[in-house]
Amino acid sequence: MPVVHTASPPMLAIPKVILDHYHMSLSRFVQYLCEEGQGKRLSFAKEEGEFLYFHIESPLSPAGEGPFLFHLDGTLRIPVKKEKTFSLPEIHAHYLLLYNLSMISRYETEWWSELLHSYPSKAYTFILEFLSVSAEKVPLLLHEYLMRKFLG
Repeated sequence: MPVVHTASPPMLAIPKVILDHYHMSLSRFVQYLCEEGQGKRLSFAKEEGEFLYFHIESPLSPAGEGPFLFHLDGTLRIPVKKEKTFSLPEIHAHYLLLYNLSMISRYETEWWSELLHSYPSKAYTFILEFLSVSAEKVPLLLHEYLMRKFLG
């Protein structure tokens, strides 16, 4: 679900329908955001219309923590299902999957060869899409992480 981010004033607008998806009251949702690592950066501002507005105290980065995910189009997203949130930073998930794919291609050559040459499968489609997304997103996430680490 897209999250609207405004620069002036620095705010996030999260659709109110997220409360129904997460089965939470407003106060519990605010507490949930604080527990997920964004509490030091977000504070609840107001509920207006179809959105919940949060003040942003410091910029949210693509490599940030919490329930927000960074999309390649530059927007922030929040999973519709709370169970789908991932506590591991996204760059770590990319690294682990890329590492596992490299081990499969190196040590499971028979399986890899069957995947590439015999019949079309869903696995091949998922792998190609993952590699495509990783090729664009990993450099961006690493750049953001290094800039935060060295420039503060």
